[in-house]
Amino acid sequence: MNSSIVISQLPGGQRYFHVSGKVEHRPSLRYALQRMLGHISALVHKDPRSVLIVDSVPALLHGSFTRYPEIIKIVICEMEKLVPPAATRYFGAENYEVMNDPRTEVHYDDARHFVLTTPQKFDVSLPIPFIHG
Repeated sequence: MNSSIVISQLPGGQRYFHVSGKVEHRPSLRYALQRMLGHISALVHKDPRSVLIVDSVPALLHGSFTRYPEIIKIVICEMEKLVPPAATRYFGAENYEVMNDPRTEVHYDDARHFVLTTPQKFDVSLPIPFIHG
């Protein structure tokens, strides 16, 4: 609605996720960093049941939470409706198909507005823009 999405791939197979001309994701140690952030968050909380994640490019962090059966709800707050389908189509294997997991809900909203207006409470919440590209 507000952004253009481009997925580019180099001859070596590395895929890049661009949103409105900006590289939001590139292959690197950030794959490991995003996954580690998800695993650490799930392991440190003594009984994580619900997760809120702001942003979904390309959902590698989000997929980490699918590995924990005790987590019953994974909520993603994303402003751009084009991003989750692109994350699923081009990074589904890397993000454990989190967008197709029945525990996942996607809310298309500004994160600040969503947090201030939702009655839901979350055990773990992660804004992730600081670890992009």
